[in-house]
Amino acid sequence: MKKVIIIFISLIVAAFLVISIGKYFVEREIIQRDQAVDEKWNLLKNDVYLHAELLSKINENNKYISNDSLKLIINNQKMIKECTLDFSENEYHLNKLVLKIKADTLSNDNDLNALESNHKKLNHLILNYDTAARNYNDFIRSFPLSLYTFKRYKTKEWFELKYGIENKNPKTKYDEVPDWMLEIEKSKGL
Repeated sequence: MKKVIIIFISLIVAAFLVISIGKYFVEREIIQRDQAVDEKWNLLKNDVYLHAELLSKINENNKYISNDSLKLIINNQKMIKECTLDFSENEYHLNKLVLKIKADTLSNDNDLNALESNHKKLNHLILNYDTAARNYNDFIRSFPLSLYTFKRYKTKEWFELKYGIENKNPKTKYDEVPDWMLEIEKSKGL
């Protein structure tokens, strides 16, 4: 009987050790992935500020938008500490300003070249950030880790905007019904 109790206690201790060690490595991996997302976000956010300053210079004399509106958007961006839907929406509005500038036939070629160069760099940084955010999200949502991370960690928003091209407003984009759902409804006569 003593041997059975010793084996049972040994199994419980071994299971506890395995769970503790596993938890340690999972926590470490989550922290590393979270830091990678934050690092990519800070790089992107710094360049977004430089981009906004360039837009302020190009928009001299309220040529494309009132400076008060532009300053309000830029100040809102500075207050946001991580990628959110509000941040994406503000950038959507700034990108609309960029498209106005690009469409203006009287735009300065130097300004357009600076914007184009900035867009390439920003789009590359967005790709890096989105990749890191998706890797983080995939990791914390994967089974069986999701049983542990379910309430402890929140997923990261990704930045679904491309600079220099027409985009949909991020806040209204999620309200739209996808085409494949509409096709299913039509096929069922709804």
